[in-house]
Amino acid sequence: AVHVSVVDADVAGSLLKVVKGVYAPAVLRNDAWPRSVKDELSAHTHRYLAGLTERAHELRGETVLYVPEEPSLLFLTTARRGDTTHDASTRDAIESEIEHAARDEELTRRLESVVIHWTRQIREVVRETDGGESGADRYGGGGAHAAGRDVTNETAGKSRGVAEEDASDGPLAEVAFWHSRARDLAGIARQLDDVGVDAIVRVLRKARSTYLEPVLGLRLLVASELS
Repeated sequence: AVHVSVVDADVAGSLLKVVKGVYAPAVLRNDAWPRSVKDELSAHTHRYLAGLTERAHELRGETVLYVPEEPSLLFLTTARRGDTTHDASTRDAIESEIEHAARDEELTRRLESVVIHWTRQIREVVRETDGGESGADRYGGGGAHAAGRDVTNETAGKSRGVAEEDASDGPLAEVAFWHSRARDLAGIARQLDDVGVDAIVRVLRKARSTYLEPVLGLRLLVASELS
């Protein structure tokens, strides 16, 4: 098959669409390969997509959590926890799917890898306000909030006018930082309540994964920051 696509100025975003929409499904849904080969390729695919998703949205000033489209979790994404419309047989089927997924060691390893990536992403956003720096100082620092801003205030030979303009930009940068951070935290909170994230949490909780608690703690911290 021949695939044709257009790559625009948003190179990372264009690449993400192609890989996630064309190549990743071909890997994740291929049942013709030996199990060991498919497991290894799936793990590499998820790691690559997690990094690419982070980078593509970081350039837009957003923190987006990559949620893997694992065939084993499709049923769980349509059956959210606490939905009172499920009858007893559906609830039993859900628990059976969770149990089956939790016993799949390769699957749980892949999910743990994704959760570790989430934990690092969320920590970077939350700790941007730690320490003694002002929001204006950090606005050009790491994390999603730094996207699109080239901070080179110490560049030799910079004119006095530019220096004065940068100095007067402090309060505005402070306000911009806090607005950006609030939007980012609200977006993270919504994503952590997503059915795909919920399915992963349920499987890893059943598997008693030690990598789950840090991200659950961060979910509570994000909710606290927004309250």
